[in-house]
Amino acid sequence: MLSSMEQSKTKRFCNNSKFMKKIFIHLLLFICPLLSFAEVEIDGIYYHLVGKGNWIAYVYGTSDWDYWNRYEQETIVIPETVKYDGLTYKVTRIDNYAFAECINLKSITIPNSVKSIEKSAFLRCSNLTNVTLSDNLISIAAGAFSDCYSLAHLTIPESLISVDEYAFDGCSKGLTSIVVDSSNSKYDSRDNCNALIETETNKLILGCQNTNIPASVTAIGYRAFFECNNLTSISLPANLISIEDGAFAHCYSLTNLAIPESLASIGKSAFWGCGESLTSIVVDSSNPNYDSRDNCNALIETETNKLILGCQNTTIPVSVTVIEEDAFACANLSSIVIPKNISEIGYTIFWRCDNLTSITVEADNNIFDSRNNCNAIIRTADNTLITGCRNTIIPSSVTTIGKYAFSGFHNLRSINIPDGVSRIEEEAFQYCYDLESIVIPSTTTYVGGSAFYGCDNLDDIYCYAETPCFDNWIELEDVTLHVPATSINSYKSTYGNNFKDIVDIEDDENNETVCQTLDLTIISPIGYGKVISVPMATNEGQPLTWTAEDSSIASINDGTLTALKVGTTTVTATQAGNNDYKPFSREFTLTVT
Repeated sequence: MLSSMEQSKTKRFCNNSKFMKKIFIHLLLFICPLLSFAEVEIDGIYYHLVGKGNWIAYVYGTSDWDYWNRYEQETIVIPETVKYDGLTYKVTRIDNYAFAECINLKSITIPNSVKSIEKSAFLRCSNLTNVTLSDNLISIAAGAFSDCYSLAHLTIPESLISVDEYAFDGCSKGLTSIVVDSSNSKYDSRDNCNALIETETNKLILGCQNTNIPASVTAIGYRAFFECNNLTSISLPANLISIEDGAFAHCYSLTNLAIPESLASIGKSAFWGCGESLTSIVVDSSNPNYDSRDNCNALIETETNKLILGCQNTTIPVSVTVIEEDAFACANLSSIVIPKNISEIGYTIFWRCDNLTSITVEADNNIFDSRNNCNAIIRTADNTLITGCRNTIIPSSVTTIGKYAFSGFHNLRSINIPDGVSRIEEEAFQYCYDLESIVIPSTTTYVGGSAFYGCDNLDDIYCYAETPCFDNWIELEDVTLHVPATSINSYKSTYGNNFKDIVDIEDDENNETVCQTLDLTIISPIGYGKVISVPMATNEGQPLTWTAEDSSIASINDGTLTALKVGTTTVTATQAGNNDYKPFSREFTLTVT
């Protein structure tokens, strides 16, 4: 039995509990209309339903971390309202990642009830060609239409007042027309220029292959023409003051560049990768900030004597002292001479210069050299090779292969690393796609974790270093590491599953079968409908079998690869091997645009 005091306490507790329960129920009844209801599907479209006095719906499809999409339709028309459980909801927003990577989507109609398109809503909808925007749209967030490179036409409504600089990133690739409603107070496409311009600042924030930059434009915004591959020429206006970061990056077809007198500021990587077709660079002789002295076909920062952009016809003037990072990226260079006064060289100056076969440093340069006609640039003081090319022969006096030294040379198929090299730095051979095997000498004490990152066809590393020399976070799960027999256990205990396998190097030395090779680089992306030839045998004459992971994107028959539709797939060349030759396999990533 409970005492009277205990009974009293119990009674008060029960009463309080009932009271609290009533409060809790009333709170729920009050709060519930303010909470999101369960996600629902109505007529093939997914919505978040929200009540805040007015019943509204947000279109959704994925989460920030889940790129799986729910939409396979080619055409979607979003309604202004939807009905659920007897209530009518007004559709007001396209949510984050709603249609991200919906590669089947070709046409989307956004109703006039929608006021915002959120982050990455249509990210990488690579086949999206037609978008009808809401007449009441107010904002388009970062990445909303990023990499929608099939989008051909863009019409901006009167209501739009906020466009993030990333909103249409990469759309310049396919765009042919850009029109802004003449009543829009924030943006315009003055003079039928086929561009999106911020009216108050006169900044062009999005262009396309048919853009004619108006004379009144004073700035070209961040990545405004990014990946505008069909842009062959552009006339920069006489009043242009600034070109922001990445403004013309990846404009591979640009053939000439003329810099006006007025230009005072050029952002980082503004013309990155334009060198593939670029043959002429001329700066107005009255420009106080930049020049192309001595008809050098280069863009030079006058005050610092820094070369910031070169092309296939560049001759580096003797007065230049600095070559900026990526200065010749993708340039169709075959040879280059580094003059005597160059004292500073940035990383990856020859990124993707696949045709570069000759690099010469003038003999009286006190900082760098190209000893023994090695076709590389070596920092003399510490014997570090800082950049090479596909014809580089690494001298025996080199002790370090520097960061990014061979990075981006897709057609580097083999390289001999001599005894004496002690360090191979991070990203040294990054994205050397054609590299199939490499030998690391016994003198090597350090190999950077990302030294071979992106070497998709690298199958074997033969490492003679007895002490494990790779950075602990290296991940080469498709590569077999061959090491001295006495070191196998220490390598396995150090790197675990970081390699496909770790085996005895001596077994390979006793194996008389020969590795097969293939001299081929598939340049990607390629255009829809394009046909290219592929070899039907390895370099050793053994017949190849070609397959495409997605045969709807590409077909390969009798040595001919045909791009069938827009998309990305993996094509593979295989050879079974025999008593004389080891099996061979190489994958190529193919993107069709």
